[in-house]
Amino acid sequence: MENNQDLQFVSELTKKQTVLYELENGRTFYDRERATLTEIKELPFETIKLHTLQGLVDYIKSDFEKETDMMIHIESATRVSLLEAVNSNNDHPVLASVTPMIREFNYGMFMDSERFNISVMEHFERTENVDILLTLASKIVVGEQSEINDNGITQEVKMKSGARFEMVEIDNPIELQPYRTFLDVAQPPSPFVFRGNKNGELALFNADGGKWQYLAIENIKEFFNTALKEKIESGKIIVVG
Repeated sequence: MENNQDLQFVSELTKKQTVLYELENGRTFYDRERATLTEIKELPFETIKLHTLQGLVDYIKSDFEKETDMMIHIESATRVSLLEAVNSNNDHPVLASVTPMIREFNYGMFMDSERFNISVMEHFERTENVDILLTLASKIVVGEQSEINDNGITQEVKMKSGARFEMVEIDNPIELQPYRTFLDVAQPPSPFVFRGNKNGELALFNADGGKWQYLAIENIKEFFNTALKEKIESGKIIVVG
């Protein structure tokens, strides 16, 4: 055993504990109570905290300490872990974990048109449908002249057009791409239901049922398959999700 390893093991022992036996594979035992042999576990590897998928790729490609096979576990659309395939304790230590720095839109919450506009611009990719929502929110009539008709599928709202007012029909659901997963990959589109109330407040309701999460996981997996193609083909890394 090398000197630095000796120091690690000795630091874990009390005065009454004596190393009695060391196997050829490096597993070491001490006598905890002068009677029972207890294995000295390998000191855990400190988990690295990251926030982008590219950051994890850069970490894997760098010359860091671990030379063993590794596994990328896509736990969800917002969490990825890098695990050592197996260590001497038959464990899968987490070498790195990745979570995106994103904030979720307040679905189902009615808000005034100004706040709705700002929130949509912050949380959604700019698409034609987003532009429609922004235009609608900026021109919707608020107050005594407001008017909203809703049949459960389409919704009519009164909008100001120059000096005139006109009713505009909006079909539901409307497809949008909110920022919900890592920005390294495409944001999955989902259907949303747009609603307005008599106070001129607007809201979006998620009508996806969670399907977007499966699409996001597939996008993340494809990202790693491309970025780490050589290591995956050589068997040094496997990707599961």
